[in-house]
Amino acid sequence: MSIAINALAPILFLIAIGCLLKRTNFFEAALWPALEKLSYYVLMPILLIHVLSSKQIDHMPWQEIALAVNIPVLSVAALFWLSKSFFPSVSAESFTSIFQGGVRFNTFVGLSLAQGLFGAEGVVIGAVGSGFMIVLINLLCITTFSLSLKTQGGILKTLGLQIIKNPLIMGCLIGLTLNMLHIPVPTALATSFDVLSRASLPIALITVGAALQFSSLLKNRSVSALVGIVQFVLKPFLAGVCCYAFGLNGVTAATLILFLATPTAPSSYILSRQLGGDHEMMATLITQQTLFAFLSIPLTIWVVGQVIPLP
Repeated sequence: MSIAINALAPILFLIAIGCLLKRTNFFEAALWPALEKLSYYVLMPILLIHVLSSKQIDHMPWQEIALAVNIPVLSVAALFWLSKSFFPSVSAESFTSIFQGGVRFNTFVGLSLAQGLFGAEGVVIGAVGSGFMIVLINLLCITTFSLSLKTQGGILKTLGLQIIKNPLIMGCLIGLTLNMLHIPVPTALATSFDVLSRASLPIALITVGAALQFSSLLKNRSVSALVGIVQFVLKPFLAGVCCYAFGLNGVTAATLILFLATPTAPSSYILSRQLGGDHEMMATLITQQTLFAFLSIPLTIWVVGQVIPLP
């Protein structure tokens, strides 16, 4: 359990700093959207490019990793759609928030956990797994918005724009391309990427703390509980089953399971506002899950440590 505490303490500390700075109006309000843009569009893609282009990844079991992370995501997506008819009182707008709350994952928290627990190896595995999930999750979420809200313009067009505009997907693609084609990154540029990548996770976690909305903490408790069970119990369990079935173990399996045990992504709120979802419910789910994760993740780390032999 001390390993879990040591890995989680810096994450909790940075989120708390962001929360405190926002609540005390230490900075101008305009700073926070700017920091979110800097983190999401610049620093995180640079981290992914740097990690994926500079590490040896030829030996990685690509197909098994893709299946181990995408099967749980597809399973819970199907579960939400199959259960939709049992909750006729839930509006189409609210359903899109429930769907995102149970399908998406927090890349920032996942990479921070992987780095704290397993160092560079965990970050590489997490980046690769994230790349596979981000594309699929965007496809599922855009399709859900389009079918639920009957948006105009076509699923493929909307999905294509979201993928092209998604900096995390582009960071993964660039990093993997450089690595697979053995294109060397100039030393000066690689050093710059290294410096910037070190700043990416701290700034990202500070913005997560600033975005917490405590006024909505007690709203939609029954729905939040059901979504939380899917997010923090079902998804990591399915990931563990898939890792076992596909022969993944050690740091690889542990990292993938932990990624699927993280709270939903803050970017869910942005997508909800852009596409006409229930963004207030989305803000509630993000806040509730982010705070609850600091109870659930230590337990998940402990369970993983009991089941999976780690170096």
